[in-house]
Amino acid sequence: MDGTFLGANLASGNVFQLCNISSLVADAAWQFGTRYEQSCKIMAKDLWDEPTVFYDLYIPYIKNEGDETKEMMYSVPNRIVTDDTNKDDKDDKNWILTSRFFIVDTIGGISGASPEPKIIRYLESMEIRVKLFNTRESPDKPGRIHPPLVVLRYKDILLEEANDGKEVEMKFSVTYEMEMKESKKDVEIAVGVLSVFAVLLSAIEAWSWSRRSGKVAVDLSSLVKLLFSAAGYLSYVFLCVIFFTCLYWFVFFKQQTFVHAVLPTKEQEEFIKHYLISAFVLKLLNVGFLIYSQISVDVFILDWERPPLVSSKAKEAGEPPISVWRTYLVANEWNELQIRRKTRIGLQLVLVIFVMKILGVENLCSADPHNQLWPEEGKYMASHSYVCRLALGVAIWLGLALLQSVFWVGIYSGAVEDKLAQFTDVCSISNISVFVMSHSHFGYYIHGKSAHGTADTNMAGLMDQLQREADDLCGHRGLQAGSDHQTFSMTLPHKLRAYYDKVVTPASQANAGQGATRARLTGTVLENMVHAYTTMNRFLTRFLEHALRDLDYEVRDKMFLETVLDIEFQDAVAGDKAVFYTDNGHSFDSVLLYGNEFSLTVFEVLVFAFTDLFASSFLVSALTTYLVSKAISVVRYTAGRANLATKTLIDRRFLI
Repeated sequence: MDGTFLGANLASGNVFQLCNISSLVADAAWQFGTRYEQSCKIMAKDLWDEPTVFYDLYIPYIKNEGDETKEMMYSVPNRIVTDDTNKDDKDDKNWILTSRFFIVDTIGGISGASPEPKIIRYLESMEIRVKLFNTRESPDKPGRIHPPLVVLRYKDILLEEANDGKEVEMKFSVTYEMEMKESKKDVEIAVGVLSVFAVLLSAIEAWSWSRRSGKVAVDLSSLVKLLFSAAGYLSYVFLCVIFFTCLYWFVFFKQQTFVHAVLPTKEQEEFIKHYLISAFVLKLLNVGFLIYSQISVDVFILDWERPPLVSSKAKEAGEPPISVWRTYLVANEWNELQIRRKTRIGLQLVLVIFVMKILGVENLCSADPHNQLWPEEGKYMASHSYVCRLALGVAIWLGLALLQSVFWVGIYSGAVEDKLAQFTDVCSISNISVFVMSHSHFGYYIHGKSAHGTADTNMAGLMDQLQREADDLCGHRGLQAGSDHQTFSMTLPHKLRAYYDKVVTPASQANAGQGATRARLTGTVLENMVHAYTTMNRFLTRFLEHALRDLDYEVRDKMFLETVLDIEFQDAVAGDKAVFYTDNGHSFDSVLLYGNEFSLTVFEVLVFAFTDLFASSFLVSALTTYLVSKAISVVRYTAGRANLATKTLIDRRFLI
């Protein structure tokens, strides 16, 4: 080291890196906007062969002075964090900055007559920090930067350690950042405003739940419902805000012609991660409450069939029994519908993996301005930004789920089969109606009374009935004369609910208490179950035929506001008349997974994003989401099957 000037050159390649890497990878460090990070391990003994060279970094820029422009050089300051005065990132006023640095010092460790240094100080890590002007605060300075700062960390190694074959790690990185205070403030404002609407919707939903449950005043259960509803709506708010924020950063960073905005750093991403975790926890609570609500509904299967006409002599021998197999058929069909959804989670898993892995879309998550699905072989690829991963992952999952819904609901159901419509048809053919009470005084009714008056017939008779319906030679299937409308939502008066609780509930509780002893279900319990079913079946058939003097119902359409808010303004609880509201043909799907597809899809998106937060792998996240979704279906099916057997007074062994 004699102070000789070695020259001035533009920084390129691995000029500050001793790692043995290709120039194609090393040159990426000097592409503006690319978040670069490279580290390697080399033999410590090799440091003794490196010369001691001092470097000065300068940034060339153009200065305008009137009509003239001058090319200027700005000396880049160095912050050596090995020095105690420079360790605190926030205490910039007390930093001691330098303009010159070295990579390896093989001179300072020489002592005595030996020309070989006993100790060497080497550059363990070098980080070039570039901070852009905030274009919102300085809109007249797009693409401009603050003076860069080089952060250096040195470390010493002894000759004895090097002779023992020790390796040393060296790291070189280039980072870009912008002031994110305004963006964070915007997110907080958006969350705050939308949260007000979320709480308002939760209050309306809790009010509707309270009315449908027959609550006279707000009680603890109403407050619990409010909390779980608010949890669901707030999860939507958090996810919506952070998704569109990340999507904005992702699109503008990738599509800008020159860099005037950069992605948040890992530290700046923290508040996004906090919102995501909160959204996941809130939605988990909401989905848990949804499943609990669905597995505790009251279901009663109403049989319209009457005993066949027989001669008086045969009648004296005893009235022929009515077949129960039609009831079991409808119960099994309902059991299968409980976990049916508008999307297929297995297909979703395959599609997500195909798009992300096979098509290479996940490569767009790199923290550099490139938009290549498959980068050039050997070319440096920046580490992934979680902001990009969140924006891309959520967009792809929601997009594919939407395409699935359009196909299965809009195309497949219309062209091939509609399971909900088929269930209504099965009810009509079986001469069976279904009462579903999701609340104490609210529920859904599927009218399945046969237009032919009977369903216990042979194949020829069944085909003849269907042909008569096709030729319009018989009555209509609807609840009202001349109508084909078979599905309704309904508000029930207190008298009807009280009668149900008096007749059916005790038998249901006894049925639930049998458990493993169901094979020996005999005696009083069996007689009570049969009596309860027969009594309630007779009561409901008379009610639906307007044959009860002190209890009746009316059919009407919901008002527009009632439909939008999913609430009933008319209070039927205190009266003696139920109200049946015509619906879209499948309003009863709200007590099934099918009718809660949006909520479940959002939950799956949150599971996907939450898992990726820790795993940083779309493959692992997709598989985890698949397993969680399947677990929900298993729980829903198992508990729903047990509830169906209990509430319908059907032996669980007949539910396949």
